[in-house]
This record gives sequence, C-alpha cells and structure tokens, in this order.
Amino acid sequence: MRTFLALPIREDVRKRVNSFVKEVSKRIKSRVKWVEEENLHFTIFFFGEVEERQVERIESVINGKIHLLKKFNVRLNGLSFFPNERRVRVVWIGVKEGSDEMKSIYSTLYTEFSRFLKIRKENFVPHLTIGRAKFGLNESEVKLLKEENLTTSSFTIDRLILFESKLTPKGPIYTPLRSFFFKG
Repeated sequence: MRTFLALPIREDVRKRVNSFVKEVSKRIKSRVKWVEEENLHFTIFFFGEVEERQVERIESVINGKIHLLKKFNVRLNGLSFFPNERRVRVVWIGVKEGSDEMKSIYSTLYTEFSRFLKIRKENFVPHLTIGRAKFGLNESEVKLLKEENLTTSSFTIDRLILFESKLTPKGPIYTPLRSFFFKG
C-alpha cells in the first residue's frame, strides 16, 4: 500500500488556497497538475509502497512519540519552486509560522522510521504543494508566479494523519488510515 504521513489543513484555509490556485492557473499555459482542494496537506514523510506490517510499525512509532508533539499554529506566505526557478517541477506555498514545529516533527520521527524504512535524510522544507509541472515552466510563467502571493491568517494544526494514496488516471485518491492527535 502506498502511504504518507501528513498534517491536515483546515477547510476554510484549503478553500482560500484553492481560490488562489484557480486564479493563478488561468495565467499559466504550461501543463501543470494543480492539487485538488480536498488533497491539500503538508507532507511530513512520503513512505511509498509499504507492507501491512510496516504500516503497523509506523503507527507504533507515532504512538510512541505523539506525547512529545503539541498543537501549533501555521501561517502560509509566499510562493516558491522545487528544485529551483530554472527547472520548476513543483510549485509551493511557504510556511511563515509553524515551520520550526514541522521540522521538529520530521526530526523526532525520522530516526525511528529510518530503522525499518528506506527513507533518505532530507533537508526538510515545510511547504504546501499546489502544483506539479512535469515539463517545467517557462521563464515568463516563473516571473508571473513570483509576483503572486498568498498569505493566510494563523490556523492550528492538532494532529498527524497517516494516508493511503491510490493513483488513478484522474489523479490520486487520499484515504485517511489513522489520525494521531497531539497532546496539549
């Protein structure tokens, strides 16, 4: 089963991001697969294909560490690209508030997960993916996007969610497998 661990985004914030994406997408001619409103989330770990017993171990690790994690506030601001502006593959919105907490969650869980999963240590960059450009964007589109900005008011993150991801011709379908609520 294809899985990932993510932080959910409150519905009103997803709607705001979706409205922003719809406006921006009208001015981009390159083929970009924009993320559907219901699929917006902050990915902490993408596990890929894992067996059922590994899902149980993932859940066990999170259960063992969840007491260390507390609710925190997030605010989105700015637009950027992975891997860079010259070779855009991912369009994303930055995390202005809550970035340190997301990095802490990543590092708290990484060591445990790396003991039984093939995950590579990354320079984790908290972000909200809003689009994927398989063939990149042209220079004028990058310039246009750099001039755009979305800033949200602060909202609370209170849990991690383990998702299953099924790929379909119409796009991915994300199904929550289990929620892990932060203490306090």
